Amino acid sequence: MLRTEWAGAAVIFVVAGLASAALARALMYERIWVLLGIGYREASARWATALGLAGGAAALLWGGTVLKGLHARASAFGALAVAGALLAADFAAGPREGSVAFLNGRFLATTAAAGVVFAWSVACRRGPTTLREAERALGAPLHALAILALALATGVEAWQRLAPGGEVHAARVALVFICLAGAGAFLASGVRLGRAWMGFAGLAAVGVAGSVAGFDYGAPAAKAHVMFANARFAAMLAVIVTGLVHWHVLGGEEETPEIPVVWPLYAPAAAALVILVSAEAYVCSRATAPLAAVWGLSAATLMGVGFWRRVRALRWMAVALLGLSAIMLVAVDTEGLSLGWRIASALLAVIAVVGAAYLHRRVERRLLPVDAPREEESERVERIDVGSESGLPGRHEDG
Repeated sequence: MLRTEWAGAAVIFVVAGLASAALARALMYERIWVLLGIGYREASARWATALGLAGGAAALLWGGTVLKGLHARASAFGALAVAGALLAADFAAGPREGSVAFLNGRFLATTAAAGVVFAWSVACRRGPTTLREAERALGAPLHALAILALALATGVEAWQRLAPGGEVHAARVALVFICLAGAGAFLASGVRLGRAWMGFAGLAAVGVAGSVAGFDYGAPAAKAHVMFANARFAAMLAVIVTGLVHWHVLGGEEETPEIPVVWPLYAPAAAALVILVSAEAYVCSRATAPLAAVWGLSAATLMGVGFWRRVRALRWMAVALLGLSAIMLVAVDTEGLSLGWRIASALLAVIAVVGAAYLHRRVERRLLPVDAPREEESERVERIDVGSESGLPGRHEDG
């Protein structure tokens, strides 16, 4: 006589299997589509069959949990795998003519399948104690799988709707924001579930979004392209901000009196912002003159933020950027002037950069006097250590 677990699993498996097979057979029957007045389409059969399999998987998971049937729950993953294969084939075939973006059968079926996976991930984490430890360990991976499936389906749907119509630029921008949305979902889930690898998966999605946005900068600009007020610039700016948030959350570094700077956090983000603003200015103007103004403003901003956040790397980046701006002015923008004026401009640029570095040092000592007591304290500790080693009297301090 079979155990209760095996009997319940067998009943659920047979009923769900017969229902899925009957639904698939009915959907593949051409007369059904003729009676409905929409004709027979293989794509419709694919997504509808996948939707039926997703419903069957949900029934298997629920019944296997209630009746404590491990094999029924395991069979649900097989149904979801078949549904995923059918939906992948449906997306590979392209959108059906006359269908509406994001309101069509294949996307809704994908959303339903991802919802089943997400619900099962929640059940693995918060379900009854009858679940195995191996099943509970699948909670976070299933959660990530649901996010990945939705992000991929949304990205493919947006690309197939926009790119064939000549809106390649809009399709790339849409892909960037979809990847960033997936990255945010990965990061939030990783923080909530305590899984660092999900945060790093989100960081990888940010890298993919940055690659797509960077590739878009190599393509010709769209019509009515306005400097610093266009979708391409907004997409790349969103990539930098999202990457900074990910790095800050994953790094977990905080400012302390001993470490007043978070160098690896601010410096790369500042460099990326300067490169982005410079590329936008050059691509839109096709001239080097705006670059000097952009670098000068960027240097002033970096200097202010560097003093505010006490990040020395940002302050020296500002000085270097100012020097680069001076070199640009002398080497390129004064090309049409006479030799005497060019020499005078070079001397003035050198004086300006050296003066800026000198003023930076003076202002740093005035506004950030915290470093001086630390240096005096370290020198005093060294003198005490030397005195204790030489055995000189009166060199020790109490407490």
